[in-house]
Amino acid sequence: WPLQRFTQTACALNQTHRVIFTGTAADRDAISSSLNDLPEAAKIVNFAGQLDLAELAELMSHAGLVISGDSFPMHLATATGTPLVTLFGPTDERKTGPRSANSLVLRPDDCRRCDKPACARACLAQISVSQVESACRVVLGRESIDRSD
Repeated sequence: WPLQRFTQTACALNQTHRVIFTGTAADRDAISSSLNDLPEAAKIVNFAGQLDLAELAELMSHAGLVISGDSFPMHLATATGTPLVTLFGPTDERKTGPRSANSLVLRPDDCRRCDKPACARACLAQISVSQVESACRVVLGRESIDRSD
């Protein structure tokens, strides 16, 4: 999913929730650049490239919600029991998706699950910011976990 859409979603969620970006060191500059020009992004934290795996797991265990593509963070959120919205494109979520009751998978209705990394149909890009925001509301309403400890 394009970084710009993650940023737009983060800005919308930032009105009511603390938002933290994670990723690799290589992601850090791109995330910072995408947040720099947005006044509403002032409170968004960029931890990309600053956390080892244990620290990422600890952060996720205290998160109220994780938004992720089909990746290691999705599996880590599932393992820590963190509410999750995950975005799928060509990969079949029935094989590799989250297995938790407090997760929601988003994928375009017409995606064929071709399992090709370079999907010619760009299925993942068809998921809109509003769809992700709606999914977040559903997942957050489904589970009210106090993770303030």
